[in-house]
Amino acid sequence: MIAAGEIRRDIIAPSFEGCINILAVHLSTPQGQQIAKVGCQSTRGSLRSQANPWNKKVSMNLKNACICIVDDDENVCRLLSTFVSSWGLRPEVVTGERLETQWFSDFHADVYLVDLQLPKVTGLDLIPSILKQSSDSKIIIITGFADKEAAINALRLGAFDFLEKPFERELLRHTIERALETLEKERMLTRLVAELRQSQSELLAHKERLEYVNERLLETNRAFSTLARSIDFEREQLEKQVASKIELILLPIIEALRKEKELVKFALELDMLTITLREMASGTSNDPKVALILSPTELRVASLIRGGFSTEEIAGQLFISQNTVRTHRRNIRRKLKLGGAGQNLRSYLLSKSPSGVTEGGVSGKQDSEFR
Repeated sequence: MIAAGEIRRDIIAPSFEGCINILAVHLSTPQGQQIAKVGCQSTRGSLRSQANPWNKKVSMNLKNACICIVDDDENVCRLLSTFVSSWGLRPEVVTGERLETQWFSDFHADVYLVDLQLPKVTGLDLIPSILKQSSDSKIIIITGFADKEAAINALRLGAFDFLEKPFERELLRHTIERALETLEKERMLTRLVAELRQSQSELLAHKERLEYVNERLLETNRAFSTLARSIDFEREQLEKQVASKIELILLPIIEALRKEKELVKFALELDMLTITLREMASGTSNDPKVALILSPTELRVASLIRGGFSTEEIAGQLFISQNTVRTHRRNIRRKLKLGGAGQNLRSYLLSKSPSGVTEGGVSGKQDSEFR
């Protein structure tokens, strides 16, 4: 008779077929069943104490992966379930009456170990049904009959691999490991593709928003351009109206006042007023550069110099001393960068003045830099 210790060693033997044969022989007698029961219990304890040989390439997400074992032989299911548990994986067994149900709709497994020869269907018949429920799962077909055509058909239907009994325990572990690695990579690729599509969708939406904002900005720019042209046109029209009223109403009135004997003493004031009004009528009073860099008092002095007024006359008009006028003259020349004595200040100011103001001024006065 075979000792219990020897039975235990035979159950864990590398040969899968050897395990099945030993179980088949000894389970046929009550004594053999008792010995096998003791041996299996000892085997489970031994397997639990072993270090998990699982490949580190498989991520922690799949270390507790579900492995579904589909076989009509309950002894084979128990043995394979023991192996799967010892590798740190979670077994799910489908055998007996459960084979006649739609069991593949009840749960999702990562890897399916399916026997080729089942009572009413073949493992090949189950491949489409399993993949319909779990499209990314990996199916490994197991058979005790060498059938090249069946292996080719299994791979064509979507099986991951085809194992022929008897096979080594390590070969089964390695095959499951490869299936889980492939499954992990495919799921990662699926996630990356989904993230890429999401990013692409967000980029397209962002592009559409930018195009919409750009179109609104273009419309706003066109509206502002139209408004600016309208404002410029209205300003030009207003300037023309002001110039027309100055020429037709105000200047004739000043000329009439100039002829009044009682107003002779205000001749300088009337000249200055005439110069200013003619500048306004011409559409510009001073060159923008001059207007920006000179102070208000310097602008008044420059206007009188341009009109041909002497330093004494400017001092009388502005109620300041002649020395102050000379200081303003020097400041104006410095700011306008007229450093040389050969550059006449009045000539320069006349070159920046509207055409309505003549070289001789309104009263025909002549300029002298030092008057």
